[in-house]
Amino acid sequence: MGWRNGEAGCASRIEFAAKKNRVERGCGMEMEMWRAHRSQRSDGLRIQVSPHTQVTVVGIKHTKNPISTCNYFEIRLGNVLVLLVTVGSRKNSFLSFHKINEIVGFEMEKKITDESVQVRVDRFGFVKQEHNSPAKSKSAFEYQSLLNREDRKLRKWRKMIGVGGCDWKHYVRRKPNVVKRRIRKGIPDSLRGLVWQLISGSRDLLQMNPGVYEQLVIYETSASELDIIRDISRTFPSHVFFQQRHGPGQRSLYNVLKAYSVYDREVGYVQGMGFIAGLLLLYMSEEDAFWLLVALLKGAVHAPMEGLYLEGLPLVQQYLFQFDILMREYMPKLGEHFTQEAINPSMYGSQWFITVFSYSFPFHLVLRVWDVFLNEGVKIVFKVGLALLKYCHDDLVNLPFEKLMHALRNFSDDALNPDKLLPMAYSFKVSKRLEELKQEYEKTNGKLVASNAKQKQKHPA
Repeated sequence: MGWRNGEAGCASRIEFAAKKNRVERGCGMEMEMWRAHRSQRSDGLRIQVSPHTQVTVVGIKHTKNPISTCNYFEIRLGNVLVLLVTVGSRKNSFLSFHKINEIVGFEMEKKITDESVQVRVDRFGFVKQEHNSPAKSKSAFEYQSLLNREDRKLRKWRKMIGVGGCDWKHYVRRKPNVVKRRIRKGIPDSLRGLVWQLISGSRDLLQMNPGVYEQLVIYETSASELDIIRDISRTFPSHVFFQQRHGPGQRSLYNVLKAYSVYDREVGYVQGMGFIAGLLLLYMSEEDAFWLLVALLKGAVHAPMEGLYLEGLPLVQQYLFQFDILMREYMPKLGEHFTQEAINPSMYGSQWFITVFSYSFPFHLVLRVWDVFLNEGVKIVFKVGLALLKYCHDDLVNLPFEKLMHALRNFSDDALNPDKLLPMAYSFKVSKRLEELKQEYEKTNGKLVASNAKQKQKHPA
């Protein structure tokens, strides 16, 4: 379908004005977008974007995704394209913003009290203050070339997974290497939620457990509810979906975390889980996000990861032990420098494993890592960590303690470029060595546990 009022500078404009009740009913937004497109009207449309926010746009194109519960509305703001996505059923729908290509996100005027400040929303929905001049936009030729490349990629993926994912397992069995290579190149953003469910095994868990999530959310209580409420606002605070206090994003995040704390009372709730659940909610419904969290922690496809959140964080301790030895084997000079400066992996790497890089790393890198993580398992976290240290090796070996700690928590934009970092990460072959180090850790740790138990028997409290 073509653009309505698609020319930049056209007198007719669609205005998105803030009305609090709109954000509570995402399906209302979707229906009004649809009616405006069908009736070819461009005036009088009022849709919630965020409280006290008004955005003026030109042009609207609607697309129904045949293989997911998403509706896509392409919006033209001058020469910038933005994708507004509604996800979920009519009863549970939300709005998210995505940049269609590698163009910058759109500008919004957000009024706070009597002041007006410019807020930039990137293609993933994160709001960031911009005090510098905007980055130079791509030329028309570069933009069209990128558009064509992304379109070809999307067609390949749709053919590979089939309608609703019906062809996925068959394709994986026939061409596993093709699937692995394409996932490493990055899953198309519009299909990411569906593909994540397919490769993690969570879709099967959902189908085998109808009604379970609803039971956990509505009829069960959790001892962690107050802790979850306290931490909700700390999860992706700059994302439009989670910014509104008690809004749909925060409520969905609370529901998923509460449901899991009831589902697995031994694990309950740990703060780092919020970033994983929040990331999933940006690409799927509450129930889908819950079952993907279950698939990860219980090990539907790969090794269970619930040890990351058990008391004492036993799996984190194992991973840090393995990573420290790998780092020293691949980069002995850096390992020696870390020893001299009294740096150990727990001082910089714990969050890498607990949140799978989602806590503080650039979101475009996080998504690429998660694509591979869900398909290949936790070894990608080791590989990316090693690649980061190798990329910055020559600088790190010359830094004193304070500057070294700052560098390990604030990597340069160049080091965090996925097109540079991930190929380097894939070059590390760690699977066999990780298994050997796991056995070594379990043997050593088992002796320590047994020793502590004997001491308690000899000297009871």
